[in-house]
Amino acid sequence: MFDSSVDKIYFGINGQFGDIIIQEPCLRSIIEDNPDMKIIMGCNERYAEALELYRNYHSNIIDFVVWEGYTTRCRPPNQWPTEKDKRYIEDNLKNCPMFDVSPIHTQKDWALSMHQTESFANTYGIELKSKQIKLNRPPDIKKKQKTIAISLFPNWPNGGPKAFSTDSVTNIVACVNKMGYKVIHLNGPNEPNIPQAEKLNGTYLESTKALLGTDLLITGDTGMSWVASAFQHPTLGFYAWGYNPVAKTSKNWQPVNPNAEYLEAFNVNDILKKDILSAIYGRLR
Repeated sequence: MFDSSVDKIYFGINGQFGDIIIQEPCLRSIIEDNPDMKIIMGCNERYAEALELYRNYHSNIIDFVVWEGYTTRCRPPNQWPTEKDKRYIEDNLKNCPMFDVSPIHTQKDWALSMHQTESFANTYGIELKSKQIKLNRPPDIKKKQKTIAISLFPNWPNGGPKAFSTDSVTNIVACVNKMGYKVIHLNGPNEPNIPQAEKLNGTYLESTKALLGTDLLITGDTGMSWVASAFQHPTLGFYAWGYNPVAKTSKNWQPVNPNAEYLEAFNVNDILKKDILSAIYGRLR
């Protein structure tokens, strides 16, 4: 992939949380193909919590950078690289290859033909060996018996077809409570309060540790679904293909997880209540 003169590179998309997790198979392929390559990894400051999951990933990662700028395709003041970002590049990455911090899909209809991890690999020019995400398990996981985690408000309050209504989430929590399970709500910014669900206002790492201590994650199309797949955690996911209707299915952006079950519809609120309840009962009985 690199010529013999290259001994250090920058790798890392600026965000969002799920995308930072999705890129792991690309990173793994780079390391496997270039065992002596030193890597500086980073992302934008608003998503820097996700980098904690890579701290003990591999000894080839020698440093982490938190970028001030977000993307090359938005208006200032968040445009990357800012003057501060340029100084870091000059001091630490001069003459080093840098992967695009904000790549775009190389095919508009990628969801018809390839999995999202493969699409990321194509934008980077990397040949994947596996679509399964693999991260080192964080320490100090505290198992909580008869507890499930929920992450059901993707991109709140503008989740579109992939976001459940508040009433639907309330009904899901009530169903789980009736089965004798406590619910931890992995809370995003300003998400609504759900009766009988304990909100966790933690970092991304704290939320990941919390979900790994539960019996099951019930989720929508969120970053927590991707990080759960990295540890093959039991997951029940509800997906919508309405925001990418050309695909007619969401299968190519469902994380690879042998312990997951996914239900889908054009809009998640179109998934039949009886199918949702049946899936929950099947997972928790």
